Amino acid sequence: MPEDSALLPGKARMAMAEWCDQVSLLGFNDRRYDLNLNKEHFVELLFDTRAKVQVGKKANRTMFIKTSGFRFVDIVNYLGPGTSYDNWVKAYGGSDLK
Repeated sequence: MPEDSALLPGKARMAMAEWCDQVSLLGFNDRRYDLNLNKEHFVELLFDTRAKVQVGKKANRTMFIKTSGFRFVDIVNYLGPGTSYDNWVKAYGGSDLK
C-alpha cells in the first residue's frame, strides 16, 4: 500500500487494498471458452468459504470472474475493436507465442 493511503476515506482504502491483493490473470478472447471453464471447474478451488465469487456477464458471455485473491479478465473487453493478438503482444514489446 502507498505511504499516503491513510489519507483516503475508509471505504476507498479498503477497495484499494482489495485491488492490490488480487492477482490479475489476463486472457485474450477467452470469454467463450476459458472463463466459462474456470467458472464451472476451478473457481471453487480458488477461494475460501468466507470469500464470494463475482461473475460479470454480458449477454451469455462471461467477461470476468473475481474472487478475493484472483481476477480472471478477458482483455479483449478493454481493447479497441479489431485488435489482433499479434498487435496486442507487439504493443508491449513481446513476440507472438501462439
